[in-house]
Amino acid sequence: MTMMDQNEVGSFVADLLTAGLTVVAFGRDVYLIYDDKLPRARRFNIGDRLDQISARYGDRRHLSKEIVCYLRSMGHNYPPTDDSVQ
Repeated sequence: MTMMDQNEVGSFVADLLTAGLTVVAFGRDVYLIYDDKLPRARRFNIGDRLDQISARYGDRRHLSKEIVCYLRSMGHNYPPTDDSVQ
């Protein structure tokens, strides 16, 4: 199985956002990918695109904290905070 490299975190997030998905960090350990901003008609088709992105990058579980830190640095976190990423 392919494993995502730490250097691919930015590209991974960019690909998700380009696909129209929302990606947010919750706290310092968890992130969520969802489709609430997509038009209803596209929500049913986004699964294939997400599968393609996931296959391209491979397993990313070992990079959860790095993905969260990246999202927080972009201001993509809930609840929003002004603290610095550590």
